[in-house]
Amino acid sequence: MTEVNLHVENKNHLRWRWFGACAFVAASIAAIWLLPEALVNWSTRAIVDPLKPLSSAEFVKAVTDARQGVLFSVGGCIAIFTLLISLSKHNLDRRSQELDRERQELDRDANRTNRYTEAVKQLGAESSPSIRLGGIYALERIAQDSPRDRQTILDVLCAFARERSSVAKMVGANAVLVTDVAAAVTVFGRRKFLDSNQVSFDLSRTYLGGIRLSNACLAYTNFGFSNLAEAQLDHANLTRVTLLNANLVRANLFSASLRSANLIRANFTLAGLSAADLSQADLSEGILDMAHLGDAKLPQATLSMATLKGATLTGADMTEASLNGADLTGARLNGAILVGADLSNANFMKANLAGAVLEGAIVRDDLGLVKLVTHDYLESVGAQGLDTVRGLPVK
Repeated sequence: MTEVNLHVENKNHLRWRWFGACAFVAASIAAIWLLPEALVNWSTRAIVDPLKPLSSAEFVKAVTDARQGVLFSVGGCIAIFTLLISLSKHNLDRRSQELDRERQELDRDANRTNRYTEAVKQLGAESSPSIRLGGIYALERIAQDSPRDRQTILDVLCAFARERSSVAKMVGANAVLVTDVAAAVTVFGRRKFLDSNQVSFDLSRTYLGGIRLSNACLAYTNFGFSNLAEAQLDHANLTRVTLLNANLVRANLFSASLRSANLIRANFTLAGLSAADLSQADLSEGILDMAHLGDAKLPQATLSMATLKGATLTGADMTEASLNGADLTGARLNGAILVGADLSNANFMKANLAGAVLEGAIVRDDLGLVKLVTHDYLESVGAQGLDTVRGLPVK
């Protein structure tokens, strides 16, 4: 209903209200003055003995009593009429308020649309990085204000980052992270205004080398084939991210959460993963040479065919992890927990297992038969520090 229609309806209601009130007053006066006497006359003829008519005093008293009854009835009608008027006014006020809210929402939508259009235009300002930055932060503010526009805005920022900083363009001397791309990724890395973390963002094949995203919320993001070399991702939430074939050489992921992440063939050479949570992560064929994984959590992680040459895994929890075919040449596994881990075909040449716990660790032979890992087996594959290994079967 438009404001004009509501105004016309209000006038019609008011006109009928006055007409009804005047008619009711006229009818009430007539009823109070004429009706009591008529009622008394009718009742006298119907009930009173004709041989004994009412005296004047009795007649006056009867009329007075009848008039009092009519007054009470009229008062009740007035109360009901007043209630109906109040209800009608309440409904009109409520509809007026609804119209005001609708008008305000339309105004807000128009304002957001204008702000969004202007911000997107700013993103396309090729000659001015500062204007592009203004557009990025304007979009962030709109996303904070408008829940229904958040996904669209964040998708726009992802597309902006992929286009301006694709790994195909960032080669050699051109491989420099630009400020506006870093700002765009940082915006949805904050993500405090999202209702849920379970929103996937596509930053695949994007150059983000050296980006600073400490404590960022990047869960479920697709970084497949992206370059995150030397990125600062300490304490970041990277739960269920996709880092397929991603470059994380020398990246800092201290105490980051990579639970159930897809890290297949990702390159973590010299990366810092100390105290990181890689529970149930898939690191198949990953490169973790010289990586620091001290006190990292890797229970039920998959490291099949991964290379961990010279990696530091001191105190790492690798309970029930799969190391089938992994290369741990020269790795430091001092105090690591490998309870129930699958070490089939793993290369432990010169790996230090001093103080490690291997209770229930297994290997599978060529026929697929499962056997417990023994001291002799570890010795045969070149492992060192076996005198203090715990949990091995007694010879």
